[in-house]
Amino acid sequence: MPKEIIYRYTEHLGIERPVILLPFNNPENENIVIELNAIVDSGADKSHSFKEIGEALGIEFPKKTNVQMSGLYGTESGWSAPIQVRIRDKKIIIDAVWANREFNPEEDFPFILGRETIFDKYDIEFTKDKRIIFRE
Repeated sequence: MPKEIIYRYTEHLGIERPVILLPFNNPENENIVIELNAIVDSGADKSHSFKEIGEALGIEFPKKTNVQMSGLYGTESGWSAPIQVRIRDKKIIIDAVWANREFNPEEDFPFILGRETIFDKYDIEFTKDKRIIFRE
């Protein structure tokens, strides 16, 4: 039987969504840990967040690769840098994209968990009773 980790949807921006509170840290400095609301997004190829959140985690962006990212809001510049997330007892390093624009808590999700890496490690199911099930 596969191991299951079950989360419940959380209200974010007034709507119940597949948002889960997870601890993140910079793999180069595990002393800085920040818990962020992360939306599990099967429509996003890559995981992404914002420069100011990355800086709070100790990421030094001038040393990272510049990238262009596109999505719902068009195309914008950013950086590629790894981040570590802990899902229950498993630490996973994700290659994330960090947007070079200000994080707006009234409109943005602090972190978007995309398909790359997370969906390779788990079978993820979104249920009609508003649960997210991670199966190893």
